[in-house]
Amino acid sequence: MNWLVIVPILWAFQVESPQVKTGTVLVIDFSPDDLTVAADSRMTFWDTGKHDDTVCKISAFGNKFVFAMSGTVFTDAGRNPNSIARQIWTTESRTEESATKLVPAVAEKWTTRMEQFYAKSVQVGELRKHTRRAVLANALFAATDSESRMAVVGVNMDFDESLFDTYGQVRVTRDIQNVPIDSWVSVDLKQVAYEFRWETSDRAKKYMARFRTEISALTPREQRAKLATKFVELSIRLHPRNAELGLPVDVLQLRPALGINWVSLKSNCPQN
Repeated sequence: MNWLVIVPILWAFQVESPQVKTGTVLVIDFSPDDLTVAADSRMTFWDTGKHDDTVCKISAFGNKFVFAMSGTVFTDAGRNPNSIARQIWTTESRTEESATKLVPAVAEKWTTRMEQFYAKSVQVGELRKHTRRAVLANALFAATDSESRMAVVGVNMDFDESLFDTYGQVRVTRDIQNVPIDSWVSVDLKQVAYEFRWETSDRAKKYMARFRTEISALTPREQRAKLATKFVELSIRLHPRNAELGLPVDVLQLRPALGINWVSLKSNCPQN
């Protein structure tokens, strides 16, 4: 996901408590009728290499606000990205009902909180060793309200690779941007999802021609849910780093005014 302006923050690198790494694939389809979000379920622990396939990567706060994230997360509640997002939403939603104001406010405050943790504590050396990428986190914030307004904001948080490799310092950069209607995005381990969504290979063209025929009798909303699910499933099966991905696939649709509808959700994950 490539979303907006860079604001630098610089601290010396410090190592604190262990983190976990999520090798995630998120699929996001923002149509005029709804927002569809699908994600895999696997989290991989850096220190042991073990994984957990019960992770809730899509969260509903109340019945009209959605948060989803991929990247490096802290396991303790005080720094956990999901917990912090929920705390901020709880405070902001008490005084702001408009989706177009609430979503950017929560996204901005979440980013400010998280960049402090990442800049001071993230195990960038471990991140470099495992992925060789500069991405710390990709996050999605979305909401609707009683006036049928819909707002979707994407956040990217990266670090300056050259600065870290040379001086052991972490410079966190943030990109925050409104996601427009009629956007389709896949995040993190996204290559397979993009291949099949845009049919950039012969195997993708053949497979999608057959699959689209199979779902042609469904409503457009049902088709979007099926397609998002399929792109995640294909990623779990075909991505070169698919050991970092795992079933089941959770799928949520956010509808104007009506709010959240879970298409599929693991039994251990809360509905809101």
